[in-house]
This record gives sequence, structure tokens and C-alpha cells, in this order.
Amino acid sequence: MSGYREQDDNESSAFGLLGTIRDVHDREGGNTWQQFAAELRRVRVAAGLSQTTYWSEVDVVDLTGATLIDFDFANSHIGDVTFRAAQFHGETVFCFARLTKAEFADAEFFGPTSFQNARFTLAAQFNRARFSEDVVFSKVRIDGNGSFEETQFFGVVWFDDARLPDLTSLKSTRFHDHASFESAELRMIWLLGARFYGGATFHGSQLTEIKTDDPLDPAQPIWVGLDVPNSRPSSWPPGYIVQPAIHPPDEPIGRWSHLVRAPNSKKSTNAKKNGGEQRGDPTSCTAVPTPPGDHLSF
Repeated sequence: MSGYREQDDNESSAFGLLGTIRDVHDREGGNTWQQFAAELRRVRVAAGLSQTTYWSEVDVVDLTGATLIDFDFANSHIGDVTFRAAQFHGETVFCFARLTKAEFADAEFFGPTSFQNARFTLAAQFNRARFSEDVVFSKVRIDGNGSFEETQFFGVVWFDDARLPDLTSLKSTRFHDHASFESAELRMIWLLGARFYGGATFHGSQLTEIKTDDPLDPAQPIWVGLDVPNSRPSSWPPGYIVQPAIHPPDEPIGRWSHLVRAPNSKKSTNAKKNGGEQRGDPTSCTAVPTPPGDHLSF
């Protein structure tokens, strides 16, 4: 099979398929990656290796345009990973992964997804990605550059206890269900043009500033929808309020507000000293937390 370097028998018995993996695409026959993953599992089992060492010495993975089913990247240690325009079907797991740089631009996730406790040491880019179901970024850590511009979250999204870069871009992001940032370290987030259809929770988060305006693009407010049925109560960061506004020009008529800085408020950090209500926290890689009083099924 093309797409990765074959190893000799001695090398395979030690780990199998080591080194750099480049241009493993799923463009011919729809199963190139699945064959590769199956072969790597076979070598791992034959060598008596654990899941933690499954990906521990892979430098580069390029899965641009791949179709991936029940993809499990848990506990992986990878250099650069590209999933541009990839499609993830079923359950997708990146829990406890350690990645140097990861690109998920234009990727689509069609099942529940978890990045719980994942770490990106240089960059994580999710611009224009689409998550059709619930996704967990709880306790994720992104060093360097983090970007979620124009990302679409159609299910609940959790960033609880996450640690995001000094400037994280969520410009024009759509949160179609509830978004939770409880006890997250956010510092400064760029939310120009973002829309919260189901409210958001920032209780206990460490936040220095939300970018709510741009002199170069004044027509990009932060929208908060108020007509979502069964939406959860929101808790916005101290110093920020919602003000009534007309509906966005491309949305049906309804009740909308803008998230703005309160008059005379100062930039400050909302530390975790507030404590916080008990939250559902994933106890395993595949779990999606269930907020108190709610039921999620997938």
C-alpha cells in the first residue's frame, strides 16, 4: 500500500511503521486510511505495545480530505497533523493526545467528539470546521496559536477548565447550542461576529478581555439569541452585559441582543475563587459530560 514507508521485519517487531508518515490520503477507493490504521493496529498488537505508544514516534500525518470512521487518536504523540477538509463519522476521540501543530480547517465531525485533556504545543486551527453533535474541549491546552474562526458548533460544546492562548480567535463562530467555558483560562478572546443561539456559561473563568469591536470592521457585533427553546441560563463574564438589538440581517425576526462591555467597567480577570456549581466531567475519553438536569444521547 502506498502512503507510508515499509519497515523491515526487525524494525516492525520493535514498533512497526515508525518515522515520518506523509500524504496518507483517502482519495482512492475511500479506505486508504482505514487500511493503514488496521495494519498499524496489527503491528502494535503483535509487538505487545500499548495504546499509549501506538502513535508515539510519528512525526507527520497528512489526512487532507480523508473519510475517517470511529477515529481514535487517544494518547497519541504526534508532530504535525493535517485533517483539512476531512470527514469524521461516528465517535471521534483525541483525548490526552499530544500534538505539536494540528489543522482541522474545513473538517466535518458527524458524531460526538472529545478532545478532553489534549495538548497542542504550537498551534490548533479549527477554522470553518463543523461539529454536528456535542464536542468536549474540557481541560484542553493550546499553546501558541488557537483559532476557531467561522467554526460551527451544532451541539453543546464544553471548554471547561481549558487553557487557551493569550489571544484566541472565535471570530464569526456559531454556537447553535449551549457553550460552556466554566473555569477556563481564556485571557483575551476575539468574538467579533460570533453568535450564541443557546446561551453561554463563563462562571469561574479567568478572562482578561473580550474583543467586542474592531475599528476596521464595526459591523461585527457579538450576537446573543434570546428565543431558543429550552436554552440553559447564561452567565456572562463580569463587566459584560447584553443589550437589546434588532435581529441579524440574515436571521428570522426574533429577540436578539449584543454582548457589550458594561459602562465604566475595567479590564480585569475573573479568577476561579468563585468556586462553581458541580459540572458533569468526563471520566473517560469517550464520555460527553451531562450538565445537571439535562440528558444528552448520542
